[in-house]
Amino acid sequence: MRALICILFIFSVWAAVSQAEAPPALHVPAVLIAGEATTVANTGSGSETFYLIGLGHVAKREIRDGENIQLSTGDLATAGNYQAILCSGGDCTGTDFYVAPASAKDLIFLVHPSRVAVGDPNAISAVTVVLDRFRNLVLQHKPWCSAPPRKTARSLLRPKWRATELHGRA
Repeated sequence: MRALICILFIFSVWAAVSQAEAPPALHVPAVLIAGEATTVANTGSGSETFYLIGLGHVAKREIRDGENIQLSTGDLATAGNYQAILCSGGDCTGTDFYVAPASAKDLIFLVHPSRVAVGDPNAISAVTVVLDRFRNLVLQHKPWCSAPPRKTARSLLRPKWRATELHGRA
């Protein structure tokens, strides 16, 4: 019984010491938007190395005396999952975070004519893709309404000329 108590005491002291020596935590804002600069709070002290790993972007910076880490618009231009790592001496701590795409800017229309059955006349297969200003795919659904022009849809589809006018006949 004494051996068990001794072992538990040793493990609890070891856990307390390892927790006290853990490198400082990074405090990343809860909501991050692509292309917006932000600040990551740093509670550490002394000389530290900060690594930012994301989709198509890796950055390394030397941080001194617990100063906050400034992330520029270029650091967070790509939407997706990122990892921030702070190393002090031989100990490193990290956190994962998500950068959401910015608001929609471009609408891309992709046509796939080869996907249409051979017997279907005047048919195409297409998809519309919404992108932000950094060319990130915007996946959030935002309702929108496009007011039709003053002309009705039927008048838009009707040609403005007649076939007889093309040949010079009235």
